Amino acid sequence: MKFVLLSLLVLITIPAHARSVSIDAKDGLQMRWGEVTFKSGIRLHADGIYSDDPDVATSDTETDFRRARITNRVDWSDWRLRADYDFGVSEGFKNLFIEYRGLERKRIRVGNQVAPFGMEDSESSSDLAFMERSIASVLRPGLLQGVSYRQWDDQWSASVGVFEDELNNLDRRTAPGTSMLGRVTFAPLQDTAVHLHLGAGFEHRTIDDDEVTRYRARPFTRLAERRVLDTRSMANVDELRNFNQEVGLSYRTFRIQGEATQSKMKRTGQDLTFDSYYVTVTTAIGGEPYRYSRSRGVYRGLVPKAEWGALELALRYGELDLEDGSVTGGEGREFTVGAGWLISDQVRVQLNHSRIVTQPNRNGLDENYNVTGIRVQVRI
Repeated sequence: MKFVLLSLLVLITIPAHARSVSIDAKDGLQMRWGEVTFKSGIRLHADGIYSDDPDVATSDTETDFRRARITNRVDWSDWRLRADYDFGVSEGFKNLFIEYRGLERKRIRVGNQVAPFGMEDSESSSDLAFMERSIASVLRPGLLQGVSYRQWDDQWSASVGVFEDELNNLDRRTAPGTSMLGRVTFAPLQDTAVHLHLGAGFEHRTIDDDEVTRYRARPFTRLAERRVLDTRSMANVDELRNFNQEVGLSYRTFRIQGEATQSKMKRTGQDLTFDSYYVTVTTAIGGEPYRYSRSRGVYRGLVPKAEWGALELALRYGELDLEDGSVTGGEGREFTVGAGWLISDQVRVQLNHSRIVTQPNRNGLDENYNVTGIRVQVRI
């Protein structure tokens, strides 16, 4: 609430002293004072889900704002400050960092940020072909607090960093400690019709003394109130070593992307290994080619060419294995189909259906979960 009041105060008082002020549906609110530029926007993801399974939701239908995020950015000379606060299901600060941009094709960033480890997590939530990231993302670090360095050229990018815990608990990986990690990408084919992406990531995380480690997975949607796979708390873990391999190939309006993640855990008395992977296939019906960010090493969302917008169809299969030794977190397989109507670059409607098969699940049972979800997405 304090952040809301402070934001309202800024929006009311500061524009009167700005040299230029503009507001539009594409760029949001922009204000300028000489070399200083302030930009504020909104990211709204309004979700509704249907499932008749009590392990997904307490009622057949649930609705909520998956994301109701205020994005704020200040640029001054070679510096950028980013502060994004979310009032949705996962409330709290997301991006909260300061970045130095004075070196050509290089970035130094300090604060809460997406850890440079995998491709799916590096994609913006507004560009994803599905409402949620895959079940395989459970093993990846996601957002963390720390310092990172990123550099890129026409065909490659490289990122390294040192990180502590994230500001907010995303409920998928609990591992209090310190990480040293990095990611490299290579795009050897960048033809107008064909694009090939290769990448790899590594994380070494030292777990704090007397802390527990835990991996948990929801049944596709963040609106779900329960987890379907769960290692429960694992004590006496000394360190994690996580490995990630990624590949992406686009041909005109067709794209295939996949990642495989392995988490090796050094634990007193017993070492553990967990695995996950996913494969996604998408196609754009309106003839839009898939864009690629060389600086971040990720595919970007479509930009509609026709007045009616664009239609994107997607299919994803993923697996997560949280079974090893004495830990019985379960094994899960995810089948998800999706359709997205991009009305404009700022507005999208998505329809997803996901089936999760567990063998066994957190209760030691073989069960299936079906979830249908719809999202109305607005970005300003």
